[in-house]
Amino acid sequence: MSRSTKKAVYGAFYLILFALVLWGGFRAFVPGQSCSDGVMNQGEKSVDCGGPCTPCAVQAEALRPGEVQVFSTEGGRTVFLSQVINPNAAYAAASFSYSFAMTDSAGRALGSTPRKTDRIHASERRYLFESEVPVPFPSAGRVALALSGVEWRQASELPRAELSALRIATDVSADGIRVLGEVENRSPFGAREVKIVALLFDRFGGPLFAAQTVLDKVAGGETQTFPPIKFPSDEPLTRLADPSATEVFVSGL
Repeated sequence: MSRSTKKAVYGAFYLILFALVLWGGFRAFVPGQSCSDGVMNQGEKSVDCGGPCTPCAVQAEALRPGEVQVFSTEGGRTVFLSQVINPNAAYAAASFSYSFAMTDSAGRALGSTPRKTDRIHASERRYLFESEVPVPFPSAGRVALALSGVEWRQASELPRAELSALRIATDVSADGIRVLGEVENRSPFGAREVKIVALLFDRFGGPLFAAQTVLDKVAGGETQTFPPIKFPSDEPLTRLADPSATEVFVSGL
């Protein structure tokens, strides 16, 4: 091997060695990506959480229960209707529990309806209907919607079906009141346990009564006729109801 070739080989060797020393020093003083580097990197959802790190803490506002509307017939049937509002655009509740707590005019507990579960999507306003009122409810009593057991998820984990009511017709006859119509799903996502709530109004715009029916599922892009929503055969309802003012609300899982 010639002297010039040896110099080239030794020069390359020492250059590589010098580069390795520099890289080792750089790694010693500049740490790589980690779950404690204070930077959102390596697929993290936020700084040092999510992705390959521990799940991010949910910083969601609490679900907001609405006022409870109480509807009673002369025959003694009582139903409750309320809303729950999710004020969060980034989070959905995969599950939450609810019940209606009843008190008399003196604030004494009268009992609660059976606890049920539901879900709510990001920024959604959902109606909750209850017909299983366990005790006769006094006209002077009060009802509050109680929420618990909220399980939060990122909004993207619970895609929301775009459900709406179509061709609504309110049929008033001597046999009672029925609300007919269809549910349209304008999204590619299917929905199950689709609840259709109808709210009757009188001719002065005041709410009269609420009732509900359910569809097992509505596939993405599908339109289905829902089972008739039947109201109690109650003379004041049939006499006072304004068929043109009925409102219908649709929600699904």
